[in-house]
Amino acid sequence: METQYKYKLGTHRQNRRIWIEGKRLSNNGFVKDKRYNIRYADNYIMIEFNEHGTHKINGSIDRPIIDICNMSVGQNIKTDNVMVTFDVDNLMIEGIKNET
Repeated sequence: METQYKYKLGTHRQNRRIWIEGKRLSNNGFVKDKRYNIRYADNYIMIEFNEHGTHKINGSIDRPIIDICNMSVGQNIKTDNVMVTFDVDNLMIEGIKNET
């Protein structure tokens, strides 16, 4: 079952930042130390969970955290807001038009 949430991108050290934490992750089965890979595309970022992934969910058991902060975020997502779709095996992050 898919679940969607809207997030506002942050900034850290002049890079765009996606910060997802807490119950939204754990309620969808994404727990601390679960491994994943990141794929970037125009206006999309795909987080694909894989036991041999190059990244892992940080934080704690009660408060898992996915923190993506690098130049690739800003190069691929050109908006301030994103829609995060939680699926069984991945997260899709898609830039959405800024609201005025």
